[in-house]
Amino acid sequence: MRKKKLLTILLCIVVIFGYAACGSDNADDGNSGADSQVASDDSSQESEATEDGGSSDGSSASSSSSSSQNENREYGDLMKALKKTDLYAGELTTGFVGDTMSNEFFDWTVNSVKTMKKLEGKSAGSGKKFIVANITVTNTTDYDYSIMNADFIGYMEASEDGHLDTEWSFYDGMYPDEATLKSGKSRTGDLVFIVDEDVDEIVIDYIEFAGDGSMGNTNWVDVFL
Repeated sequence: MRKKKLLTILLCIVVIFGYAACGSDNADDGNSGADSQVASDDSSQESEATEDGGSSDGSSASSSSSSSQNENREYGDLMKALKKTDLYAGELTTGFVGDTMSNEFFDWTVNSVKTMKKLEGKSAGSGKKFIVANITVTNTTDYDYSIMNADFIGYMEASEDGHLDTEWSFYDGMYPDEATLKSGKSRTGDLVFIVDEDVDEIVIDYIEFAGDGSMGNTNWVDVFL
């Protein structure tokens, strides 16, 4: 009888220790999982803080880089060579695509430039390509002023031989051959030039002409193709 009681007591002790061991293991597992979750949450918060704060190589850095590129733009070889010639009059102001150029009569901006072999069903010709420069012109005078596509010319070389005339309008989207722009009004259209296929830079030119035929100042826009 005593032996049976001892065996019963021993079995109870073994069962109690077994439950205690299992409880200890489960407690450790639970703590380990909680620590892992906290670490994961902290990592996520750090990532979000970095993106919002702009202190890493995120969007703020890209914006800064873009701004830096705009400030450090360099004129091409053609523009540099043209500046050494006498192909401009008065005071020369220069810029790039996207810059607004100003003169006595109007502001003008080359919005975009593209090259094409065919344009509105017309071929540029063997070994040639079209340059399509979309411009916006705003009359800044207090009177109506005539501004036409022939007022703008181009250069593909730093000499008279490199002079480019605009093409006469042959589709509706071109800047008109003749156009009177009312005071304060704007007009947008394409200037079209034909150049050799290997040309990779042109300069678009506008020189002020007064009513008496005298010349004023010059605007040049550097265009990379």
